[in-house]
Amino acid sequence: MKETSAARRRYKARKIPTIQYPIRPPEIAASIEVLYLSADKSILDSACSPFRDQIVTSHIHYKPAILAMARLTFQGRWNIHNERDIIRVVSFPPASRQAEWDKSLLGKWDSRDTQSSPDGISFFIFDPSCDFSSGRFELLQEEFIHSMITQEVLTLNFNPYLKIYRRIDEPEEEFFERCMEQIRESFSQEMNTLQDTIQRQQYRLKERLNREVREMENGQEEESNPEIAEIKRELQTLEETRETRIKEFENSLHSLSRDQEIDIMRLSRNNAEVLRFAFVWLPYTEFVIQEIDRRRVELIQSF
Repeated sequence: MKETSAARRRYKARKIPTIQYPIRPPEIAASIEVLYLSADKSILDSACSPFRDQIVTSHIHYKPAILAMARLTFQGRWNIHNERDIIRVVSFPPASRQAEWDKSLLGKWDSRDTQSSPDGISFFIFDPSCDFSSGRFELLQEEFIHSMITQEVLTLNFNPYLKIYRRIDEPEEEFFERCMEQIRESFSQEMNTLQDTIQRQQYRLKERLNREVREMENGQEEESNPEIAEIKRELQTLEETRETRIKEFENSLHSLSRDQEIDIMRLSRNNAEVLRFAFVWLPYTEFVIQEIDRRRVELIQSF
């Protein structure tokens, strides 16, 4: 045990990484904001737990990336005004390529997780063909804006009959109820006309029925009078017709309320505002691991 512990201490004293990388970052224009993202300790603890007792030494390696933040404003028809903040953290591309703005490396960004200088003994991994000049940075910012204009859209659901749109945060059923209320109001006159027409027909039939009953002179049962029986059948048929017509009317209103179409609203150049555009170094941790008869290296993304 003592020999193992001594060997482990000797391994941990080792300070040279397995592959030589620059210990200083490349020169970046003073006008460009430079940040260092802090390593997430919980990610590292989880990643190295299978070989924690075999770690000989570790080093922080930084890879270059771009932090881009923009506020997108969609506005126009139907008095729509919707703002959306976009954050992208993407790898810094070599000079011959564009940044992959649709492949953000971070799901969220918190400025509290950044620092102004690298951690301890650290090294920098980057493509020698990368251009870190201010001119290149300006071009990348224009690329970012262009990608937002071409990729980001506001999808709107609207009712084509009422010409009203579903609010961004409005649940589908609430939108349906809102449409149903307005459509019922729009068709209230037609519904009243339908009800009134059938009620007048019912009233006339009931008047006929009352007259027939009053005119009976011989005490004959109502059910044996063919005229009275016919009027009762007509009243029953009219009531069934009324229920059927109202149900059909309600179904048609329901269908109009449920009808939705999709509209796409796109951005104009003036509605894409860059809030922050910075150079950021992303941390990766290299672990040297001692196995039975050899050492191996693992580079773990630490964010």
